[in-house]
Amino acid sequence: MNKGGWTRIVNKVGKTNTFDKSYKDYLVGFGDLNENHWLGLRNMRNLVLNEEMQIRFDIANDETDGYFIIYDKFFLDSESENYTLTYYEKIYGDLPNNLHNNVSFLNLFNKFIELMNFHNITN
Repeated sequence: MNKGGWTRIVNKVGKTNTFDKSYKDYLVGFGDLNENHWLGLRNMRNLVLNEEMQIRFDIANDETDGYFIIYDKFFLDSESENYTLTYYEKIYGDLPNNLHNNVSFLNLFNKFIELMNFHNITN
């Protein structure tokens, strides 16, 4: 399944609070691709709608070198299903395999935010 590069869904640079956004912002995306940015749930869904892809989570902050995990394939439900993320079979990585499966992507993202001491997404 490794036919190309990765698409960066989110990038957080520094300690600025540019992720304190509304739900609408998280739907459509925001930011600068070279700085703080979020691709947007609708854009993510369109990317994976008709193609099987892997998903990789990279977690790092100023105090750690970071961790990552790759799942062999994943599925992102529609907006009416709260963009529920389902992933299958960890294939590589040093991040513990205890991420919550079948959870809304924003709830999962908030878990990462908590790990890195960032702010939560607000509705």
